[in-house]
Parts: sequence; C-alpha cells; structure tokens
Amino acid sequence: VPQYTPWQIEPSSHGNVGLFNAVNSVGTVIKKKVWVGIVDCPTDDFSEELRVDLEMKYQSQYESLPVWISDSEFTEYYDGYCHQVLWPTLHYAVPDAPRTRLDLYDSKTFEYYKLVNLKFAEAIVSNYQDGDIIMVNDYHLMLVPQMVRERIPNATIGFFLHVTFPSSEIFRCLAARQQLLRGMLGADLIAFQTHNHMRHFRQTVHRILSLEALPKGIQLENSFVDVTALPMGIDLSTLDQKRKDPEVREWVTLLEQRYAGVKLIVGRDKLDEVQGVRQKVLAFETLLDRHPEFRSKVVLFQIALSTTSENENIASNPLNTAISRINARFSSLSYTPVVLLHTSELNFNQYLALLTVADAFMVTSLRE
Repeated sequence: VPQYTPWQIEPSSHGNVGLFNAVNSVGTVIKKKVWVGIVDCPTDDFSEELRVDLEMKYQSQYESLPVWISDSEFTEYYDGYCHQVLWPTLHYAVPDAPRTRLDLYDSKTFEYYKLVNLKFAEAIVSNYQDGDIIMVNDYHLMLVPQMVRERIPNATIGFFLHVTFPSSEIFRCLAARQQLLRGMLGADLIAFQTHNHMRHFRQTVHRILSLEALPKGIQLENSFVDVTALPMGIDLSTLDQKRKDPEVREWVTLLEQRYAGVKLIVGRDKLDEVQGVRQKVLAFETLLDRHPEFRSKVVLFQIALSTTSENENIASNPLNTAISRINARFSSLSYTPVVLLHTSELNFNQYLALLTVADAFMVTSLRE
C-alpha cells in the first residue's frame, strides 16, 4: 500500500504546447515516441517509492520519461541561466548595467545549466534503442546534443531552436559561447524558425569557433552538420475541427451578440518585454487618439501567457499602467477598449471562439 497522498497527472501550463501538438499532428507516422522532460512542480519531498510509481505511470500512459532535478537546481538552471542570461541574450536584450553585465559574461548559474543538461543526456542515453531518432528542443538544452554524441557516437540527433538566434556580436557576449555552440554541433541537423536565424548561427560558428560555414551547414573535422530553416506551424485541420465543438459555437454566438458592430483585435503573448505587448497597447492608444471615429468601434483583447514571475513582474507594471490609462480615457458604460485576460481566465474553447469572431490577430514581438 503506497505510503503517500494519492495523486494524479495534469497537463502543464508551462509546457511547449505548440511542439506537443506538432508532433501529435503526424499521427501514426511516428509509431513510437518518448517525451523526456521534468515534472512541473517541486519534487524534493517526493519519496523514492512515489518517483518509481510516477515513472511507471508516465511511461505506460503518457509516453513520457521524467528527469529528476532538485528544486534548487531547477531554480538556478531555469530562472537563473535560461531566463536571466540566455533568453535576453538570444533576443538582443543584453543588459547595460555593470553588475548584470558581469553576471551575463560569467554567470555562476551556467554550472547548473550544465548539470541539468547532463541529467537529460543521461536519461536519453539510458533509454536509447538502436534506430531511435533523438530530437532535442530549444535553448534550455543546447549542450545535450554533444553530451549524447559523446556517449552514443552513431546516434541520429536533431536540434531545433524555437526562439531567435542573434548575430555573432551579441552571442559572443556569453562567457560560455564556445561550449554552447559545440553543444549544438553535436547534432546531425540543427533547425531554426527563419533563414535569418540560420544565417546568424553559421556566421557565429565561423567567427567564434573558426569552423568552415557552408550554405547548407557546418563542416566539422570528421562530419558535416546540416543547418536549415524549418518553421513550425499549427495543425490547421485539427484546429478547424475543434472550432465545430458545440461549446465553441455557443461562445461564438454570445461574442457576436455582445460585440455586434465592433471590430475585435486579438493578441496572445507572454508578458515579458521581448514580446512587445506594451508597445502593442500603446499603438492601440495612438489609434484611438488619432482616429476618434474608432472609439467604441474596436476592442483589443490581449491574452497573457504564463512566463517566469520575475519577467512577468518587470513587464506587467508598465503594461497595467498603460491599460488602466487607456480604459480610463476611452471607456464608457458599454465600452471597454482593452481587455486583458490571463490564460487561467478563459478555456481553450473560449479562445477558439474569440479567434473565430475576431477581425485581426496582432503580433508585435520585438525579436521573435
């Protein structure tokens, strides 16, 4: 009899839903797969018995393999190096303050980044079978391809970077620039969202590692790494099918009645400075200022995705101030120009209904 509180597995709000949907959209083309990741909750208090029980359920019911990381390791790795060093650098937001710049150049949290990447690599290697294709995703795991390559020299490894890759002048600011690049070059294929990101990566490898960068990839001493642009889209057929759900149709009817004669603009972004949400709201204010005829005729719905608490706090204060000012200036008894909703305040069916009714979807990301 288990000696712990009963538990259940729930979807994580912090996972890469786009990646999950993209992989699942190919159906039976991928006959067998295993997701390797972490449990999205503190785990230090989990007993060994509970961890074994969890692993069995993850593998048997969710095609998943959990990597166990202590809570302190996760904080230093994720909140520290990933979000305070890598994220801003990859998005050209290199801090100017001397203290933060020193942390950026020589961050002690990189040791935790290496440790977590190693734990992922070891989990992959321990479950590897001949013929497996290993696909490593995003900037959180840039060292994993080379770590796996050292342990399984003949493995087929891909790496996909979901965010931007900056110019070499920015990337070279990182103290661990060479280790990060060599980590990525452990893959057979490195893919980016755009050709610009791909070009920046080739130039950065050439300038920092002095390797030969060719139009189709990087020439190493004994192998060639393909580098390409493979933008990840959305599963249109599945999305369109979900829009036919009765609950979605019901919300579509309600929204059409509530906003009859009003143009709706929808945005859906993380609340950090890179996503340009504040700039979007300020642009909307300018529209209402310069064109009074649009007042009471257009509404901006901004959906806020979850991000790290520190990044969200930095971005939220000026954003909330701007929204409050706009709504104070232009609201009436029946009209609120800007509606800010967190993902916890509407379900997916409501979001699909909002997209169905909307006249425009607005993205103002500064670097993505």
